[in-house]
Amino acid sequence: MNDTPPQYPDVGPPPSPNPAGYVRALLRLAGALTFSVACAALALLIAPVGWVAPGCARSIQRGLSRRWMRGVLWFTGTRIVIQGAPPKAPYLFVFNHPCWLDFFVFTTVLPDARFVAEAPLRTAPIAGILVRGLNPLFVKRTQEDTARIIADVTGALRAGDSVAFAPETPVFEVPRGTVVRQFRAALFEAAIQAGMPVSCGSVTYRTPAGCPSAFKAVIFHTAAIYRPAGSDMPDANLESYGADKIRDFFRYLVGLLALPHHEAAVTFAETAVTAEDRIALANRAHDAVAAIFVPME
Repeated sequence: MNDTPPQYPDVGPPPSPNPAGYVRALLRLAGALTFSVACAALALLIAPVGWVAPGCARSIQRGLSRRWMRGVLWFTGTRIVIQGAPPKAPYLFVFNHPCWLDFFVFTTVLPDARFVAEAPLRTAPIAGILVRGLNPLFVKRTQEDTARIIADVTGALRAGDSVAFAPETPVFEVPRGTVVRQFRAALFEAAIQAGMPVSCGSVTYRTPAGCPSAFKAVIFHTAAIYRPAGSDMPDANLESYGADKIRDFFRYLVGLLALPHHEAAVTFAETAVTAEDRIALANRAHDAVAAIFVPME
């Protein structure tokens, strides 16, 4: 038996960009902010259409929100590479979640899906207006909200909607992008109740030769989501969104935008998985995603 603990890449700040990289990052950041504000303003102007033609308004807002998603990927230099075939609607789809860009990537490759999104996104400045246009299913990270979101996802599936979510646990003792973390089983109950198999996919990121690795430059590593083994950091600090995280994220964002480009490699599993209970279904889905996931180094 091999008792040697697995070795993971060192979590640390990526090398500082060169002057050209800083200029590229500044231009991209300014462009993304301007584009996002313009899209949000247009969404607000469209909203009154819903008073007389709600269906038309929803269609326009969804199209605008998806265009915003694709625009953000363009400004961040994200190029999507797809292997395998996306599931045919209607479906329940799960995927790993190493990076905040995942939501943008899978919204682009699964245009008909309703995503399960964290409740704070609903009221986020600028982004919240555009995220709401995608008609997501918002969830709170509380045990009290579990029954409601299961009912909402089940109802959406029974109504013929396609639903996608990332079931990975939010915090683990290994860095993001190195493994597929354990899947939480709660939302898999919706698949059981709706009699829907679970389609699976994975995403990993790559950077061009000569650039910092995707693990360093694309994945956001912070103490708010990563607790090294042996750390005495209390649980209360793991979801902190204070000044330290904002500063860390801005430093990371500059490094990301300084890259010439990067790839989001999406792989779809060939077959969906089924099981008789949600725990077994979550475990089978995890194994299916892990089998097609390529760790970042």
